[in-house]
Amino acid sequence: MTWRRAKCVSTVLVAFAGLSVAWLGLALYLNKGRCIVLPDGYMIGYSSIIKRDQSIFWEMVLRDPTGKVLVTTDYMMRFVRHPNDDQRVLARFPGNIELDLPGEELMPAVLYIHPYGAERVEPEYHSASWPKISQGLPEGASLGWLGISLLYEKLELSKKFEMVNCGTPWFDRGQ
Repeated sequence: MTWRRAKCVSTVLVAFAGLSVAWLGLALYLNKGRCIVLPDGYMIGYSSIIKRDQSIFWEMVLRDPTGKVLVTTDYMMRFVRHPNDDQRVLARFPGNIELDLPGEELMPAVLYIHPYGAERVEPEYHSASWPKISQGLPEGASLGWLGISLLYEKLELSKKFEMVNCGTPWFDRGQ
């Protein structure tokens, strides 16, 4: 192999490696770099694009409408029936953060969308609207605990919620 040919091959390999790294970075960014906007303007998203630890759960963040991080956690959130309004639901996040959200927009995705092809049938909820379901529940009834990352996936699959670039860092800098 001549020197010129070897240089050409090495240039092609370097270019291919660079494009591969760029493609991988773009795929990671598009997969983990965006936030889902909840009906009240708050956002949920990943704490970083690349994890710093080997835990099973991915840390998620809750951001206010300005983008400020309110809580970073890998814990679950809780949905509770609104005590005064059948149209709404309370979402309780770690850190004593509670959001008052429109149930008709949010709860169909929470109740009916199941990522990873897991099928679940809830005949009593299948055809009823959120206010009708809510009216049949006791005041303050827990609608269950849900991992924030699972909620993110359900809302992403529903296609009814806006996804925005929210400034997710590449690496979690810690607290």
